[in-house]
Amino acid sequence: MSEGPSGSVWSIAWPLLRLGIGRWRRRDPWHAVRGNVPLAFFGVGCRREFEWYLGGPSAVRVQSVAQLCAWLAGCAVARDDEHFGAPDVWQHPAHLEERRRGDCEDHALWAWRKLLELGHQAEFVSGEWTPPGAPASELHGWVVFTAGGERFVLEAVAGDADRMVRPLAEARREYVPHFSVDHQLRRWVHAGLVDWMARGWLARGRRAPGRASRGASGRHVARDSLPPRSRDAGVRS
Repeated sequence: MSEGPSGSVWSIAWPLLRLGIGRWRRRDPWHAVRGNVPLAFFGVGCRREFEWYLGGPSAVRVQSVAQLCAWLAGCAVARDDEHFGAPDVWQHPAHLEERRRGDCEDHALWAWRKLLELGHQAEFVSGEWTPPGAPASELHGWVVFTAGGERFVLEAVAGDADRMVRPLAEARREYVPHFSVDHQLRRWVHAGLVDWMARGWLARGRRAPGRASRGASGRHVARDSLPPRSRDAGVRS
């Protein structure tokens, strides 16, 4: 199990978070503010700036969202500990194209890049997903994009291309976003993070979480504190 950020960061963030937790918990989980989110908060395996995933070679060309989904449907979903022997590894999209195998972040990062190449405004999102029929949520990565003035969720590991894209208005109750990065590489903190952390504290008798968590997708996420808002923080719902 991977360790989270240092306790000194938490000691600053914890009092600030206590002051605002009531207000944030009443918000829509998709409500977001700009924040200086450390890469590790997206996932322990996220060790490079997001520009790296959007640059470099890519041998697969798609001309539509339908083609994008069809290509993803031919990829296998595998946990990092089974595939790499490591708890969390974020592949470059070119590596996914070579291996045709990876976990939710690998699929979502590839989809995010291709949606941007197609000219869509798109966001890579990290948070919780409760698959239909599942007894509990799991930590997960997915994509949200805009087409024709409407926002859609692209679930890159759905397996069936016909089920990958749904209107956000229809799918949003299955997802609780924690962090996201948009088409301009701006990072956002979502109200869903505060609810997730509050549930963790209640389960631990209000002791602050100090270790990473792992969901059924194999993700390890280091989240000991709420990252500070940037001075020019925006607000988004």
